[in-house]
Amino acid sequence: MKTHVIKRAILTLLLLSTFVVAVQARHSFIENIGQVTDQYNNARADIVAKYAAGNGLNIFLANTAIHYQFSRENELYRMDVKLIGANPNARISKEKPTAFKEQYRLADIRGVASTYEMIVYHDIYPNVDWVFYFNATGKLEHDFVVRPGGRASDIKLEYLGANSLRIDRNGNLIASTDYGTITEPAPYSYDQATNKKVTSSYVLNGNILGFETGKYNGNSTLIIDPVIDWSTYLGGSEYDDIRDTKIGKDGFVYVVGSTNSTTNIATVGAHLTSFQGGNNSSGADAFIAKFSPSGVCVWSTYFGGSNVDLGLALAIDTTGYLYIAGRTNSLTGIATTGSYQETKAGTNAGYDVYLVKFDTAGMPVWGTYYGGSSADGLESVVLTIDRYNNLYLAGNTQSANQIATANAFQATRPGNQDGFIAKFNTAGALSWATYFGTSTNEWINAITTDTFGNIIVAGQSQGTTGLSTAGAYQQIGLGLTDGFIAKFDSSGARLWSSYFGGPDNDRIFTVCTDSTNAIYIGGITNSTTDIATSAAHQINIGSATDGFVAKFDHTGNRIWSTYFGGTDNDLVQSLLFSKGKLYTAGSTLSPNNITTPDAIVPVYNNSFSEGFLSTFSAGGQRLWSTYFGGDVTEEPRAIAMDAEDQVYIGGKTTSINGLATAGSHQNIFGGLNDGMLIKIKMCNVPGTPTQILGNIEVCANAQQQYILPAVSGADSYAWILPTGWTGTSSSDTINVTIGSAYGVIKAVAINSCGASDTISLVITVKPSPHPTISRNGSILSVSQTFTSYQWLLNGNPVNGATGMTHVATENGAYTLQVQGDNGCIGLSNAIAIDDLVSVDNLLMQNGIRVYPNPFSSKAFVETAVPLNIVVVDITGKVMLTKNNTNTNTSLDLSSLPVGNFYFKMFDYKTSEYLGTAFMVKTEQ
Repeated sequence: MKTHVIKRAILTLLLLSTFVVAVQARHSFIENIGQVTDQYNNARADIVAKYAAGNGLNIFLANTAIHYQFSRENELYRMDVKLIGANPNARISKEKPTAFKEQYRLADIRGVASTYEMIVYHDIYPNVDWVFYFNATGKLEHDFVVRPGGRASDIKLEYLGANSLRIDRNGNLIASTDYGTITEPAPYSYDQATNKKVTSSYVLNGNILGFETGKYNGNSTLIIDPVIDWSTYLGGSEYDDIRDTKIGKDGFVYVVGSTNSTTNIATVGAHLTSFQGGNNSSGADAFIAKFSPSGVCVWSTYFGGSNVDLGLALAIDTTGYLYIAGRTNSLTGIATTGSYQETKAGTNAGYDVYLVKFDTAGMPVWGTYYGGSSADGLESVVLTIDRYNNLYLAGNTQSANQIATANAFQATRPGNQDGFIAKFNTAGALSWATYFGTSTNEWINAITTDTFGNIIVAGQSQGTTGLSTAGAYQQIGLGLTDGFIAKFDSSGARLWSSYFGGPDNDRIFTVCTDSTNAIYIGGITNSTTDIATSAAHQINIGSATDGFVAKFDHTGNRIWSTYFGGTDNDLVQSLLFSKGKLYTAGSTLSPNNITTPDAIVPVYNNSFSEGFLSTFSAGGQRLWSTYFGGDVTEEPRAIAMDAEDQVYIGGKTTSINGLATAGSHQNIFGGLNDGMLIKIKMCNVPGTPTQILGNIEVCANAQQQYILPAVSGADSYAWILPTGWTGTSSSDTINVTIGSAYGVIKAVAINSCGASDTISLVITVKPSPHPTISRNGSILSVSQTFTSYQWLLNGNPVNGATGMTHVATENGAYTLQVQGDNGCIGLSNAIAIDDLVSVDNLLMQNGIRVYPNPFSSKAFVETAVPLNIVVVDITGKVMLTKNNTNTNTSLDLSSLPVGNFYFKMFDYKTSEYLGTAFMVKTEQ
């Protein structure tokens, strides 16, 4: 058991708390045993527990409220969420205890505060529970559990202290303060018994939030669950920018970027915990950070010297080591002793490229400069690693020395500014390096490798000749600036190269390959021709500036190419190919032609630049596309994908609201520009079922079965029945008890990503007949006319009882089932009979059998001994006697009137009474 001794938690009017949480179980609530007080030292017994969400956000759970406390340096701010009309005396249970405890040894408080992973408020509203817990990724969730008899409409949350409240286009609630934003994602509700999704949404009336739910089985339990996903800022009060994002072999997310911020960057114990200096508007120090898949920052460090150092590229080898690259004009703090280039070349003001290796704990292993006497990496620095752990560094250079190795593809600088490619091993030794360019300006913006270890680079050129190889796809440049793509083998020999572009400006920013070694490029274009292929996703440019995506085979032949954009500016910044799909990310100002109907964010948010994420097939068909971002601008820089097909997008943002999620690493915008890291669950919702199979004309109260043809990708199905109809199923088949009126059956296919569109079937309900039966003595009858009749005793058919009348011979509950002219079956009211006397037990014990009952003209008596038989009516009048009968006697009863009679049996020899049979005579 872990126990920690601390002083006191003070709950002021701003919920000031001195809880020590450094060693607390990260995802747990610590109970209040009296250590929480206000600023006047008054105990706050209404506080149940506290959760330290981190990054300046503490969450206090009170009897009927949540208190969000934001902190920034020496300032505090509180936002309250109160449950209107809630039960202040609700029973509260603390569940799932953890090993961590806090021990208090104060004058007025001596005790141990335990921690829990779940807090439950029972009957916070009538038959409604409020449950706080941590999901599988460690994020805080709270559910409202509406049990039978409870009403979701009772739940009302009053927000106090928020500057603004709004429900965004995705149904999320955004509560904004000057100190931070709380985002409650749109509620997801489901029937606990069936796991069937129930339509639900927020309803905002001023500062009062409620829930609106669709129809569900009121006898089941409804769960209203605001699921919290994560996205985070990363930055302080100055300029911050994430430039590259990669997934490590450990499944963690690594980012590299640049910053001018002196706070909110480095973690305790990092390689460099303070800003090192420099003066540059787009960052003066590099930083590297490691995040868990759930969004927890494991470590983050500055990197650089006393001048400007920019983090621009990131690669990870097969053993997990990190390599970052960028440009620097710092004279110290970069290279290690014995590295390839220990000192910076050129003037103090000029830039060199750098390459540094880090371990997974964020500590540098070695570092080297790479550059000559002029500026290097001024326009671009990119980095990749092949499957054999060969590092390839590329970018642009103005240096005429200390770039290329002897016998390289281009050993001397051909122009004023050219691309370069350099190969290093994981120990930092240079294998070879080459220029790549013409007499004009070129720079390499992107680099990748294929399965054979070949290198593919792409970028832009201001020349028209001298770059492409014979027989290339495009041998000359057509515009002021054209894109280019080139392939080298692992020894640095060029295999082929080609221009790409039209008569205006075209630039390639990103390149990737697939398992067939096909090559994909993306970028930006102003050209109206020579970009898209026929039958492409978008064959015409949408505005003056559009993004584009193109595919080449491994020999450099273009397969397809498409514009991507709407009626304003668009840019494709990053590509990634995985499992048959091409993922593209970039930024856009276009309000149209970007998203698909099933987008996460289908509608353009504002007049600023938004991010987009799209998927294409290998054949160039757009499969899916969405906007993402907050209320101002987003610029995605890089995308990465983990082993579970989750996409991570790194970049920068100026959005204050609508981006970071509550409880994320940093949910408060730092200022100016912040880095952003967003995790998006990538999968496809099932297709819409094609039809519902089953009868469309049915009888009221009848049982019917309905079936959905199987839907690819569906894990389950949800059925939505009209009011008054019953039936539950999560499969593609449901058995339904039809209600009394017309209705529409609906169904959706479901998987972990969401639900399909709804398929509907209109059902016409035919009325069921309603027979009414009556009793006269032992005779039951119905006066209404139907096409068939069947009398039932205790729910079981009476053999042969298929007429409008029936003589009851046994006690029990009688009903009549009939069929109407429309073919529907109806059941009458029940008549309970308990006053009939039938063949008594004494007769059966004496082996006497009397039949049939009822009879018309004759009855038969079977016996083992001779009998005297006396037949009397219900008044006791003797109607017939028969003495000394045989063992099988026929009685002629044709003279008896219709009615009820008692057959009394006596032993012929001893006159002993042997029993009585109650018999009924019907018309002959």
